[in-house]
Amino acid sequence: MEALNKTEESYTSDEIFITFIICLLLLMFLITFGNLLVLFTVYRNSSLAKKPIYIFTASLALVDFTTGLIGIPSLVIGKIKLLEQNSCSVFYFVPVVVLVTMSLSNLLLMTADRLFAIRFPLRYMVWMTAGRAVKLCCIVNVVGFVVGSASNMVSFGAELLLDSNYTSMCDRHLEMYNIYGVLVLAYLNINMTILSVVIMFFCYSYIFVRARRHMKERALRTDKQINTFDLKATKTTVTIVIAFIICLLPKGIQEYINESPDQASFMNTWPCLIVDLLILSNSMLNPFIYSRNKTVRKLYKQSLIVIISKFKINKPGINQADTSVMKSQSDIHTMESAIQ
Repeated sequence: MEALNKTEESYTSDEIFITFIICLLLLMFLITFGNLLVLFTVYRNSSLAKKPIYIFTASLALVDFTTGLIGIPSLVIGKIKLLEQNSCSVFYFVPVVVLVTMSLSNLLLMTADRLFAIRFPLRYMVWMTAGRAVKLCCIVNVVGFVVGSASNMVSFGAELLLDSNYTSMCDRHLEMYNIYGVLVLAYLNINMTILSVVIMFFCYSYIFVRARRHMKERALRTDKQINTFDLKATKTTVTIVIAFIICLLPKGIQEYINESPDQASFMNTWPCLIVDLLILSNSMLNPFIYSRNKTVRKLYKQSLIVIISKFKINKPGINQADTSVMKSQSDIHTMESAIQ
């Protein structure tokens, strides 16, 4: 009877894990396609590519695209190796941690950009050029990469400097990671995430208090004004930040309550698998958040037509693809009042 119960539990566990893999593959498609569409839309509209807010949006979309292209396949391999009790599984979880940290650093940059744009609108127009925006994106992505990979860097350093009882590279790294890497992850990554959330909360609180004051001043017809475009961009950024926090919060709670001695068994239970899906789904949500605006949806549609036309054989004579995607100058001006 016990053997039968074990067989049923094993079957249920396998069924859950297979469902998880299928969901990950579907999520991978949605993330890569959605963020590729965002990147292509910004790229093919030169007026958008010159605006800092769209450059920051493209930077975040690039990180999300990488999450779908590299992070998810790596996570799938890591989960399978974790079930096999393979100590090399620790290497395959690194890309997801790094990419989530890079997403957080991009959100901090977008928050600082919105604060600067609302607080000092005239200085912002002069100082925040497209070139500076690109440089800032490069800096925050490098910082996010370093912070996200810090726990593994420390573990590699400990392998080189300290003796270990294990001869296998994977076993040695896992030992050092459990001793030193987990501490770095807890005190650096988790604390940085909490601090970042607190900073973004105060920044957006200030922004919306100032925006409310602006509405009162506008009602009194004073000369003090905040650009409507900046307010709309701020609202979209706030939505992205809130979605990120909601998706990340269950993972943070899981890290605090994880005291299971059987790590492989714990990490592959259905609550933990749902938490993993939730944190990865954040990369899928951003393109949908941008598309809430009608003009953005129109530009998405035009980008889709261009992409589809690349796979079609053009007939001699009239090029229907070029005709269908031709945009008037008014579309560009309308897009400037939309978000991403």
